[in-house]
Amino acid sequence: MSTTTTTLAYRIGAPNNQCRRPVIIGAAEEPRLLGYVSRWHRDWLAEDNNGQVHNVRRPAVGSKGQDKAADWLANEFVNGRIQAVPLTDTVAEVPSPYGPAPLLHPRMDEKRNRDSALAAIARVTEFHWTPLSGYPGSDNLWLLRCDLCGAVVMKHYSHLRGRNGNPPSANRHPGCKSEAEVRQLIAAYQQ
Repeated sequence: MSTTTTTLAYRIGAPNNQCRRPVIIGAAEEPRLLGYVSRWHRDWLAEDNNGQVHNVRRPAVGSKGQDKAADWLANEFVNGRIQAVPLTDTVAEVPSPYGPAPLLHPRMDEKRNRDSALAAIARVTEFHWTPLSGYPGSDNLWLLRCDLCGAVVMKHYSHLRGRNGNPPSANRHPGCKSEAEVRQLIAAYQQ
């Protein structure tokens, strides 16, 4: 079977509560889903509609990993190895980011990770974040709600825990309160 490399117009949607982004083709009136792209421990993954996951690894310097993973899905579709499904058929399968969050990301649900998850959740709660998904480990994106402004953002826990006993940066995310306001509103910065 020959392989064709082509450019297929697609768009990458907003992440769900597992930080998986849908790759969508077709017109806005009839969108179709090729699969999902996500980052896991520095590698980018492309998951097709059958649940098969392909690791596209890290992108070249200056390239976006989500684009590399989405390109892989598009190429698989063009070559007839995967199918697109109507996006409306998959909506019920995508968990809501505003439901109760599990303790751990499904890939991390092991006994040894539970203590780390509890400590991480306590730490982000102390700094006014609400987890919207299970703890994914310190080096993976975590879907959180900023309790100061209500924004839903993806952050790495390693950027939220602080270093050497110090609190994390008071510069939270674009559009949030100023660093001075953050330090004034969160008691943990005043200790």
